[in-house]
Amino acid sequence: MLSETWWGTRVWDRRWGFPMRDPVEPFRTRLLDSFISLLDRSEAADFPLDFNRYRALVLSGPPQLQRYLSVLGDVWKEGEGKVRWGEKTPVHIWYLPVLHMMFPQMRAIHLVRDPRATVASLIKAPFTKLTDPLALAWDWRHSVERALELESQVPMTTFRYEDLVSRPEKTVEAICAAIDLPFDPGMLDYKRRSDRYIPRQPWMHGLGGPLSTSRINRWENAMGVDDLLYVEAMTAELMQRLQYETKAPKRALRKVAPVIAKAHAAQARLAEERSRQITDLVSMQRGAYRDLLATFGPEGSQFPS
Repeated sequence: MLSETWWGTRVWDRRWGFPMRDPVEPFRTRLLDSFISLLDRSEAADFPLDFNRYRALVLSGPPQLQRYLSVLGDVWKEGEGKVRWGEKTPVHIWYLPVLHMMFPQMRAIHLVRDPRATVASLIKAPFTKLTDPLALAWDWRHSVERALELESQVPMTTFRYEDLVSRPEKTVEAICAAIDLPFDPGMLDYKRRSDRYIPRQPWMHGLGGPLSTSRINRWENAMGVDDLLYVEAMTAELMQRLQYETKAPKRALRKVAPVIAKAHAAQARLAEERSRQITDLVSMQRGAYRDLLATFGPEGSQFPS
């Protein structure tokens, strides 16, 4: 499986950031070169590939942005002797409708973790920009709500991290069934091949160890009582839906409900404002503009005259 390509933010979101007055081919080539540059600087373990060959393969086919990802997956698949490829950028939960449009046969797996454990882990992570437990809890709620909403729109199945580490064989069998892949007991023997796939980030050094349930409840001693209360209050409804039990008394959760409502409303407004920030487009003739749009859709995309 490919690691985190960030195709959504590095390609799809940036497609408007290049001068629109350029013809399609220079535009496409420059965006591709930018994507390759970012991949080449990535610390992921599975990107040491021949980028010149990758570039040539992308440009040899139709001018479609999904080729930036599909060719990358095909090159990886060929090098590893696999029949299918996957990708695991977490923020791609926000791009699933686009990805499903581009890859109609895709199958998505949503792996969710107890929000208290997620928040406790992210507070200490060197890559996170958030350190406030309430803000992190809102981010978990916002993302998980979106994922569960999308289950009715794209082929996606949700699994819990806790089930994966406590009942790995049963959970992996269920994951395989969800993505139409035959289960092989050898899938559980990942330690034999883990070194070559583990990204080189220092906070991931423990991924090569055996599956363990020791981290499931580590959050209990990682945050103060008040922080845990706010995290549970922010995520209580989804916790219940995903079969996570809250620890705080219901009376305490009700007491902080007004604070949670205000925090959620404020964060939602901030998210909406960010989505409105679009790059200014230079004027183009209608025909050239539609030719450019056609490069973003699946094969056969047509726009009316």
